[in-house]
Amino acid sequence: MINRTLIRTKVMLQLYSAVTNDCFSTTDKFELRRLAAAESRKLTRSYAETYDTYARLLLLLPEITREAEIRIDTARNKYFPTEEERNPNMRFVENRLARQIADNEELESYCKTAHITWAGQEETLRILLDAIMSQDFYHEYMTSEVCDYESDKALWSNIIRKVFIISTELFEAISDQSLFGASDFDQAMDFVLKTIKKFTEAEGSKAPLQPMFNAEDDQVIGKKILCDAIEHYHEYNKLIEEQLQNWSLERIVLTDKIVLVTAIAEIVSIPTIPLNVSMNEYINLAREYGSDDSNKFINGILDNISKKLREEKKIVKY
Repeated sequence: MINRTLIRTKVMLQLYSAVTNDCFSTTDKFELRRLAAAESRKLTRSYAETYDTYARLLLLLPEITREAEIRIDTARNKYFPTEEERNPNMRFVENRLARQIADNEELESYCKTAHITWAGQEETLRILLDAIMSQDFYHEYMTSEVCDYESDKALWSNIIRKVFIISTELFEAISDQSLFGASDFDQAMDFVLKTIKKFTEAEGSKAPLQPMFNAEDDQVIGKKILCDAIEHYHEYNKLIEEQLQNWSLERIVLTDKIVLVTAIAEIVSIPTIPLNVSMNEYINLAREYGSDDSNKFINGILDNISKKLREEKKIVKY
């Protein structure tokens, strides 16, 4: 679930936070190692909070159908219910995918251990339910002659793409639960969509969730990159400054500097990742987080630095 692109982004953001908090005023190696250990623990916590957000968003599906069921029961128990209230359309409440997620053994276990719940968020649930029920695709679903598992899945895919992803109330509810999770809101939504796509009706309550990491060593890779970037931060800054022509290091946009330091740390500390893969990933991150010309700048600097590192036999990859 947490892929290497997201890991690199998290490492960069962690390093950015350390720099802006003036954590590199020291050059003492012991202090830098201690800083690396502290930031590494924060990185590990951010992974967990991202997965918590994923689990919380999955749990939202049955919670909203439960809110719809409460609304139906309340209307039925009125003194003078209408015909529609006495005999409501139960299709949404009985949505097969929502029930499957409610019964999912892995999700239930994780949420219980991580204390994930939507208790106390009833107003958010009501707002989201109102937003769902106002959608044309919802009314088409409720009146369609096609009533099967795939159409139930399609409904929730539409809800996520057209309601959840743009909901200010949902984003704020997630932010209240987790600072790191809020920063990964869009990615967590994407992971929920991937989970829905992979679920099959035959799997029932045993349908597997997305694993926290795509590969077993990904968590270790993130830690290695961050620790190397922190412990060698001043050294990598000098390496960058050597490549600048008529520029001082202070004139570089901070985000570009962070991208460069993180990229160098990966190139040096992770020999199993090909050089072109690392360079392409950080050029793309520069395009996303930097200025209009950041990707070209990063490309040129990294190319020169990688050549220098090979000449000095500090790396052997190409």
